[in-house]
Amino acid sequence: MFTKAKKKDSSTGANAKVPEHYNWQLGVLCSVFVGFLASILGIGGGIVHVPFMAYILQFPVHVAIATSTCILAVSSLSGMLSHAYLGHIAWTTGLGIGVGAFIGAQMGVQIAQRLKSSYLLKFSSVLVCITGIKFLMSAF
Repeated sequence: MFTKAKKKDSSTGANAKVPEHYNWQLGVLCSVFVGFLASILGIGGGIVHVPFMAYILQFPVHVAIATSTCILAVSSLSGMLSHAYLGHIAWTTGLGIGVGAFIGAQMGVQIAQRLKSSYLLKFSSVLVCITGIKFLMSAF
């Protein structure tokens, strides 16, 4: 992702448009896989969805990020309801941290709107690498 970032358009969030045609069946198939992984591993799924939508489905980066956030909301609601039914949620902690995430998300949208797509892709690729290294270090 990092090396391909310079080849992407340099548009910002204001210019991003949803593609008129894309392979939605492939998108659903990817989301089933990501939803499965997210529920058993506790990951958000954006680490897979954003590159998938940007490179396979050819979504503009800003649209891929926003769409991934929407997917995460639906997936999280489903997982939250299941875990709530099983009594696995620490509500005070979850809601407190959720407020912080809500505020951070608003700030992130404002900043992302002003950034070029290539910068967002580079930043995403660095975060994916850091996350991968953290997972590997935790496993050993």
